[in-house]
Amino acid sequence: GRTEWTVRRQEDRVGAVLGLGRARLTATGAQRVARPGVAGTRLVGGRQLVASSASRMAGFSVSYRATDAVLSPSRGVELDMEVLRGRSLRDAREVTNSDTLRIERNLLQDRLQGRIRWYLPASGLTLAMGADLHVLVSDQVDASDLYRLGRASSLRVYDEARIAGRTVGRSLIDVRRRPDGPSYSLLFPGGGCCHSARP
Repeated sequence: GRTEWTVRRQEDRVGAVLGLGRARLTATGAQRVARPGVAGTRLVGGRQLVASSASRMAGFSVSYRATDAVLSPSRGVELDMEVLRGRSLRDAREVTNSDTLRIERNLLQDRLQGRIRWYLPASGLTLAMGADLHVLVSDQVDASDLYRLGRASSLRVYDEARIAGRTVGRSLIDVRRRPDGPSYSLLFPGGGCCHSARP
């Protein structure tokens, strides 16, 4: 699970994998639970910032690997795509006719995630280029639904409170130096875009 100042989230997944040479097809089922943190219980624009929600989604992912190494490739390409659809059951406080009521909703959501990496050797170094794309389609969203860049899982020190949205994209170029073994050092610039950063 992940904890943020506005929301506490946990996601569990099950899947069945079919290997097709360098490609892999995975049927996926996911359950996602979100609860508001201390700041998430605030009313913003007459609505609770983060709703309590439980989502169940199903879909598939496709991945393709054609690289010269698994952990630290210097040549080749990696592709990943995932599509999920499901329903989100949520309840939150809303102000209606000067009264604060707890409202329940059942929302349809679609999620798409894509990733590509391309590795090229260059004078003893490795040039790693790529892009990431995350898209959420839903009639209504709150802060717990948004895609975010950064967090502790990334070396790129993004401000996750600012880079959050229904549609989030990123392009990257890394210059890597690969010593003996699977480790490497890297230098990176970065660029990206974020659409509909506010719910």
